[in-house]
Amino acid sequence: MAYGDFSLPTLLQKFSLETEEREDYFASTSPIELSQDMLDRIKRQAARAIAVSTEKARSEFIIAPLLLEALEHTDQVVSFFSGIELSPAPELGLNGVCDFLFSLSPSQILMTAPIVAIVEAKNDNVRFGFEQCIAEMVASQIYNQQKKSSLSTYYGVSTTGTNWIFMRLVGQTIFIDRTEYYISDPEKLVVNSDKK
Repeated sequence: MAYGDFSLPTLLQKFSLETEEREDYFASTSPIELSQDMLDRIKRQAARAIAVSTEKARSEFIIAPLLLEALEHTDQVVSFFSGIELSPAPELGLNGVCDFLFSLSPSQILMTAPIVAIVEAKNDNVRFGFEQCIAEMVASQIYNQQKKSSLSTYYGVSTTGTNWIFMRLVGQTIFIDRTEYYISDPEKLVVNSDKK
């Protein structure tokens, strides 16, 4: 079993999780004003990714540039990884490769704890990434516990590049924002993480 093999009922039962959903869950975050150059670049790259219509194109042309832009607007030391293996508990099915991962560590050469956020990319439907993203957040929680670097909150995103849904894991509760955010309003995607 791997991250993508989980169903939501299996995840909830196996890891004693519960969900809490509401709209505009992350509405209190402060959007970042992006430069006109960045806005133009996102528009061009999104059009290209949509035309190519593959998960890889969406990851490279939309998702990665937005995530890197978000890093430019934080005062925290954060490392960013793409396509890295995270397998803290393969016996529980928590093994596989994460599309994107953030760690509160200065090391960019080697992923180290604590892992703080996971981004799962999907090609067609943003909701198809929910289970995989939740499983990866649980894996991050377990990985950090193993490394004695536990955090109180883990963030996750399921995205097609054009549509984004945000969630977070606190203890055993997955908070899911029912609001979909869109690439047409990128300043709502790149938010000030210091003011959550």
